[in-house]
Amino acid sequence: MLLRPQQQLMPPNFPFKTFDLHNDNMPLYTILKYQQKTSVANQVTEVYIWHITECEEQLINIVGEDCLKVIHEIQNVKRRLEWLSTQALLESIRPGFSIKYYPNGKPYLLGLCQEKWYLSISHTGHWLALAISPFPIGIDIEQWSSKPYRISSKFLSANELSLLNESDNPSLYAMNMWTAKEAAFKCFDQIYTKLISDINIAPYPNSSNILIAQGKADSDIGFVSVLPFPKFAMSICTFDPLLPIIS
Repeated sequence: MLLRPQQQLMPPNFPFKTFDLHNDNMPLYTILKYQQKTSVANQVTEVYIWHITECEEQLINIVGEDCLKVIHEIQNVKRRLEWLSTQALLESIRPGFSIKYYPNGKPYLLGLCQEKWYLSISHTGHWLALAISPFPIGIDIEQWSSKPYRISSKFLSANELSLLNESDNPSLYAMNMWTAKEAAFKCFDQIYTKLISDINIAPYPNSSNILIAQGKADSDIGFVSVLPFPKFAMSICTFDPLLPIIS
């Protein structure tokens, strides 16, 4: 039986504070911290959002020249910047930690004492969102566009398309559904749920920004928190509702 969250996950007030995490002036757009409803006090989920304005050379200076061998193998300039920005952010917030991958391709974070953390990464344009958690987590960030609305029939179910057509803002609805399904897909095991179109999204009772995601497997059910920002949409999926930590 699903439990109703005690507190809705709400985006922080604008404008956001920026954080200088590195001598090379790498400002973050915002840092969000949460606890899951059933977690203990020290089990904190952290979400970092970074607006990337640095060039490739600046990112290499942050990461270190040991990365040159890797980036020379990445031919696509966009992918190279995405890889560098992820490594630069990680170096600034978790020095010495490294990104590893499970056989299914899902990333995880390996700590200094060989401890494992759940990790989810998303890029859009010059934005990077990175989530670190002691629990399974998925995150997706997308710049505002009409593309999800144009291709909505490819990833929305018949019932979801009906809700889209009834929506006051179909483009916004499609964007939120896209990020919600992408975040849920990253959170789920991806054994039975193989496509985002395999995921059904339903509204959570009495909540405007929490959705329920159900995949193909009975275990693939998560709570998706949808956060509308001025320049992008973002969704976070976990298996238990997130409660914001107010500092």
